[in-house]
Amino acid sequence: MPRVPAVSAPTRVFRRSPAAGKTSTRALRPLRTGVDHVPHYVSKGTKMRPMAPATMPPKIASTNETNADFETVHENCTKMIKSAEERRQRLTARLTEQQREASEAEQRFSTERAQLNAKIRQITLEKQKTNEEVRKLREQNVVLQQRLDAVSSDCQNHITRDELHMTLKELHSLSSTVTDKIGTKMNESQESQYVYFGTCLPGPDVAQDSWTAQTGQFTIAENPLLPESTGPLFDISNSQNLPDLDTYGTMPGSMG
Repeated sequence: MPRVPAVSAPTRVFRRSPAAGKTSTRALRPLRTGVDHVPHYVSKGTKMRPMAPATMPPKIASTNETNADFETVHENCTKMIKSAEERRQRLTARLTEQQREASEAEQRFSTERAQLNAKIRQITLEKQKTNEEVRKLREQNVVLQQRLDAVSSDCQNHITRDELHMTLKELHSLSSTVTDKIGTKMNESQESQYVYFGTCLPGPDVAQDSWTAQTGQFTIAENPLLPESTGPLFDISNSQNLPDLDTYGTMPGSMG
């Protein structure tokens, strides 16, 4: 582009009154040289001369370059918007997935909590039943302990089964001994009676009175040969105090 030559600063002409008859000129300061600057009149009597075109600054870019830059910026913006949209979609999908997982976890938690509450209620009922059974068992234990103490006290006041068995065996042995002695005494008494009766009978060659007369005079109690303490071996009037010998046959000692 050709360079415009520089223009010298314009001069302004002043006219004085006619009486003075003189004119003078002086240099003015340079005016603005903008592209869109339009010269203007300073006063009605003085008019500025048009200025030479000032040096024009170079253009920034042509229209094609501007369109290319616009396309580039538009493409970059489109890419950024598309990337942001994809990221938003990914974040939205992730948030939706997390919300779904949180909802499922909350449902599982609610289900597990309901199951645990049901188990707790069941365990509480079983515990109450167990406590009731334990209370009843303790009451039964107290009653049984009282009965055991009563039985133990009664056992202390009574003889044991072994002691009773030994006592019965001793009584059986004693009764057997007494029975043997009674039998021996009865045999001896019968023999002594036989001997006594033999002495009372007369000889075969001696005449005697009738047997009725003799029996009225001689009895066992009146025999002078027998001792005075001789009498009946058993008191028939007091026979109830005598032991029943037949019952000893069923005693435990004899059964074994």
